[in-house]
Order: sequence, then structure tokens, then C-alpha cells
Amino acid sequence: MRMNSVLLFQMDIHNLSVCFAPSILTLPSMVKTSPLVKSRTTSFRNRSGSTSKNQPAGITSSSNKEVTESMAAHKCLELMIQNVDRLFMIPSDMIHVCQFSYLENADPVPYHELGQDRYGFGDFHSYINTCVNATLKECRQKAKGWLYHDTLHGIEVSSLTIDDDIPLRVWKGSAEIPTSTENVLRRLWSERHLWDADLIKCRVVSRIDENTEVFQYVTRASPPLANRDVCILRAWRLCRGNCFAVVSTSVSHPAATLLGSIRATVLAMRFLIEPIGANASKLTILNRVDIRGHSGEYYNRCFGAYSTLCVADIRDSFKKPNEPDYLETEV
Repeated sequence: MRMNSVLLFQMDIHNLSVCFAPSILTLPSMVKTSPLVKSRTTSFRNRSGSTSKNQPAGITSSSNKEVTESMAAHKCLELMIQNVDRLFMIPSDMIHVCQFSYLENADPVPYHELGQDRYGFGDFHSYINTCVNATLKECRQKAKGWLYHDTLHGIEVSSLTIDDDIPLRVWKGSAEIPTSTENVLRRLWSERHLWDADLIKCRVVSRIDENTEVFQYVTRASPPLANRDVCILRAWRLCRGNCFAVVSTSVSHPAATLLGSIRATVLAMRFLIEPIGANASKLTILNRVDIRGHSGEYYNRCFGAYSTLCVADIRDSFKKPNEPDYLETEV
């Protein structure tokens, strides 16, 4: 796509640098002198009537300097365009030292410690069951406290503020998908590459049972942001009414070495897949994630709503090629 645009508009890296260098880069020879200096220089030349005898007319040392500076500016901007993906990257060692996060004192625990109280009672099975029941309650009922924000790509986005020590909201969105619940579960669980355009790599770190596993994936971010690495315990359960609940949360695992630049923390990522008719389903997401390196304002204004749009990506992945987003009707 980028190469086609270059051929169509004849704007390669060199041409772009020629066009934008004078606007982006300020050259020493382009700095304007004061009007007083200009008037004195002009009056002196008018009195003498000519320039120096040893220099040809129309050619001065200042013009040669301007050409040299202009060529250097073009080369500099060409190099910047060629390395745009790395231009504003922050070194990974500096990011690790900073550790921008809301969860400095709440690092993910090993999966076998999930659900344990301070006395050591409980396990991750009870934790998963609790998450499934909470997902059914929040998605099916008219739960109180949800604040509607907007409708994006056909997804109604709302959020819930939880009274705890973490200033991150829970975000919710849902979409209707013209296929069975089993197909939606398969697409969500095993075919992430078909709907997540930012996915770089993924793998199963440890398979605990048929529908529970430790899963790791890496997603790309727009430069200069670093790629995000996520390690989660995820599980799916078949619920009453042929519904599927998929729950996940961040965990630590000795085999889950860091594949990306920064490890994000998934506090809650829950999906509910419900049948709503013949060969049709409703997919709802509950999402609470700390991707690290952003302020609370960014989560509340941008990322929270954006994170729910994965249900739209899953919905659109079932569309046939060239299928419109609307239905044509006879007039």
C-alpha cells in the first residue's frame, strides 16, 4: 500500500525531505537578521555600487553556505523518515527502571496461588468460578453503577468505577454476531490472529486442563510506544442456556519469559457469549487492564473505550469479503 502511494504521487523519501526540510528544520543561514543590520548593509552597497572585485557577480560565500546547509538538512530528514519507527523509542532499560504503573505493589501471582486467602485456603478453580458468576451477573442483569459513554462501531461502551485502591475503571461493550456460540468461542480462544491486527506472537505456556491454560501473547503499539507482553491464566466454562464464559487474569509463570518490551497487567478480561436466535450470538466484554506507561486521563478518555472494540473486530472477522456494513433494502 505504501509503495503504491509512492509510485502514484512520486513522493519518495528524498522528495519528502526536500519539501518539508525548510519547514521542520531551521538552518543558521535562514535566521533573519535585524532590520537595522539589513538597512546598513543595503546603504553600504548602494554607496559602493558593486561587490568585491575578487568575487564573481551573483556568487557569494553565503550562497555556498546555504547550499551546504540545505543538503545537510535534506540528508538529516531522510534519515529521520527512514527510521521513523525508532526515532522516539525509549530504551527498554530506562522503561524498566521507571516502572510506570498503577500496580507497583500488586504484581501478578503464580496461577496456583490465585484465589487463596491469607490463610492459604482456596485455589484458582474457586477463583475462576467466582469470576464466571460475576460475569454472568454483570452482563445479564441491569446492574447498577454503569455509566454509558458512546457508541463506537456499533458497540455501546460503558464503564463502572470500583471502590478499591486501583483508579482504573471496568469497561463493557457488546456486539451481535451472525454465527453460533461455538464458532465465536473458537474464534476468541484459538484464532486470535484472525481478529487481532496488533498481534505479533502468541503461545500456550502451560495447559492445565482441557479448558484452562496459561497463555502468553505480544501486541504491537504505535511508535514510539513499546510492544506489550501479556501472560494470563484463562479459562472457559459452559453455562446454563448454552452460554460460554471466558475469564482471564494476569499471572506469573517461570516459563513465561518476557517476549515483548513491557509486560502489561490484566486485572480482568471476561467475555460472555450468549445465543440470541437461530445461528446468532451476543458477545459481551468486561475489561480492566493496565498497559503501563500512561496517565489515568488516558485510560478514562481513550484506552478504556478502545479496549472494548475487540468485540467489533471479532464480529467483523466473520464477515465475508466485500460484505457491506449495512443491509440494502428496496426503495
